[in-house]
Amino acid sequence: MKSIQPSSAHSRASGNPGAAYSESSVRCPGSPLSRGRADTKHRVHLIETRARSLALAVLQVALLAGAITFSAVPARAAEITVKIDSFSFMPQRVSVKAGTTVTWDNEDDIPHNIASTTKLFRSKVLDTNDHFSFTFTTPGTYEYFCSLHPHMTGTIVVEAMTGGSVP
Repeated sequence: MKSIQPSSAHSRASGNPGAAYSESSVRCPGSPLSRGRADTKHRVHLIETRARSLALAVLQVALLAGAITFSAVPARAAEITVKIDSFSFMPQRVSVKAGTTVTWDNEDDIPHNIASTTKLFRSKVLDTNDHFSFTFTTPGTYEYFCSLHPHMTGTIVVEAMTGGSVP
């Protein structure tokens, strides 16, 4: 334990000019904290420190357990982007697995929208740099078009989760 030399006031009060005091026993003259309050404050600090350490340990265990649990969960479905530019959808035909989210990004200078021919999905009018997403959960072939420019068409082919590879 580090010790400090007493001030002249402490030397006179103790009657021992060579006495050394530990840091925990030295109080500043005029301090409002008595020895009991200082001990209580120190104990509270120790309890708070131990509580934080325990909370951190619990969090670390929870994260480790979560990581083990997450590793058993299959990876999230893919996301595909269809670009809208020069009055066309690129690519015009996309094949995906069920559960895939397709996002259309309008990179054209004029507004467009996306509408399913079966009315399964329909976007709002997309200005430049707007986007629209739809998640395809059921296998099948989904045709869509821009209702503002009906010559713009595209197709999404959704395959079952098991089976062949996605082209």
